[in-house]
Amino acid sequence: MQHKIHAADIAFLPSTPGSYLLVFELRTPVTFAVGRLGLLNFAPGVWFYAGSAWGPGGLRARLARHFRTDKKPHWHVDALSLRHPPSFAYIEYQPDRAVRLECCWVQTLLTHPNVSAPHVGFGSSDCTEGCSAHLAFSSDVELDWADLLRNADDGMVR
Repeated sequence: MQHKIHAADIAFLPSTPGSYLLVFELRTPVTFAVGRLGLLNFAPGVWFYAGSAWGPGGLRARLARHFRTDKKPHWHVDALSLRHPPSFAYIEYQPDRAVRLECCWVQTLLTHPNVSAPHVGFGSSDCTEGCSAHLAFSSDVELDWADLLRNADDGMVR
């Protein structure tokens, strides 16, 4: 079951491992360098970054980092979150680590005709499921992507 999380909710999360989907709502276009990917353009719309938090502190620690703007860049998504913090995130606790939900979620999003992965390799350098990127984009701000993800979770074998 997914939970919608805002920055103010993070301190109350348990340190359980799991998967998360950061949601960035950009109103204006921005361009900046993203590590070895170079200079990238981010159009106005909704950007989705899918990741997992298996390390110490689990989802609480990872989300706290992603929502902070005073961090040293480590991952591709840091370049984006330093300039534009996520609007919110969806999380799913996974104490058993049975499934890489971040791959399932991004692949499900990319099946929709109004969603694309314009920056190949973004956030997917360690992906073992063949994802072209763990960052997806839609200019359709009315897209019911939360329902898409619920349907993806419902159809998964665990």
